[in-house]
Amino acid sequence: MVILTSVAKFAPILNQKKATKSRSPTTTNPDNIQPKKNHDLTDAPKPHNLYNRTNELATLKQWILVENSPIVTITGLSGIGKTTLARQLVEEIKDNFQGVIWRNHSKFTTLKSLQTNLIEFLSQEQKTKYSSILDYLRSRSFPGGETHRCLIILDDFQETLTTGEFVTTYIPEYKNYGKLIKEIAHSPHNSCLLLLSWEKPTEIANLETENCHCHTLQLQGLGKSATELLKLKKLTDEDKWLELINLYSGNPLWLNIIASTIQDLFNGRVSQFLSYSSLFLGDLEPILHEHYRRLSESEKLIMLWLANQDFGGNICNKPPEFSGNNVFLGAIQSLRKRGLIKKNVSKEGSVFTLEPVIKQYVKNQSNS
Repeated sequence: MVILTSVAKFAPILNQKKATKSRSPTTTNPDNIQPKKNHDLTDAPKPHNLYNRTNELATLKQWILVENSPIVTITGLSGIGKTTLARQLVEEIKDNFQGVIWRNHSKFTTLKSLQTNLIEFLSQEQKTKYSSILDYLRSRSFPGGETHRCLIILDDFQETLTTGEFVTTYIPEYKNYGKLIKEIAHSPHNSCLLLLSWEKPTEIANLETENCHCHTLQLQGLGKSATELLKLKKLTDEDKWLELINLYSGNPLWLNIIASTIQDLFNGRVSQFLSYSSLFLGDLEPILHEHYRRLSESEKLIMLWLANQDFGGNICNKPPEFSGNNVFLGAIQSLRKRGLIKKNVSKEGSVFTLEPVIKQYVKNQSNS
């Protein structure tokens, strides 16, 4: 359970070096060299509206600046605000790092090309002696040397994972990525790898159970604070806004798209839009399809099973399509890592449900 720390409390804490002792490298910096800061945010989006993510920012700062976590992951469905949150975070903490670099996995076809790009920028050398990014991070770290720390932000991490299978396998061009992640988590250095992903890699889940100071923030919807977004869209029927927010899970992108639809078709009248019996997806369909196409056939069966349940599916009563437990439980676990199903605990056991938008999408798919 994460304890959220007030941002105001960070100032006296950040000067302490106790949190880094367990992972401090053995190399030294006898000349007390203070390197020039080397930041590259050309691949990062421009900062824009961040709706009430104060607690999330505080948590990430605690993990990265205070606990000196080697790997932090932000997961969530597309449009939930991972990149926007990370961009604001980087803006607020970048001065704590000598090297800051933001890259997107979709731009690199192999793990080798990604590592080469990172090393060349951070070391400012076209030809380098380092064979991996881990070698570079080790070489640039000194005991207690926060000024030598690097912050590497890698967006769209899900692009390294295979489609049509459970969230366990990397595409061939990234086959050694899992090994690299484990090495970065276990090796002594002062830097941080910040991963942004739709899906939670198995290695990250396992590292968290090992208490390796690796953390994952699964980003949730905005809740009531999404009303600020609807105000900007100039919608009417304010008493219906919370219902609209809940139906679209407080997802900023989903709400922006639907709010534009309401303006276009209903002149901004939310009550008229909500008077329809079925949930309208419209331009959300292709966005949701990008998630759906990544699923295995077993996961799709479970999604359809859950979509046809009024009150969710009990894990103890698996659908008849699954004769054994291994595939069924593996598919449930994989869907959890993708953030596509929600777990509710009751006296009958674990009950899994779908968000309204996802449920409607799956129904639409089964009827097409």
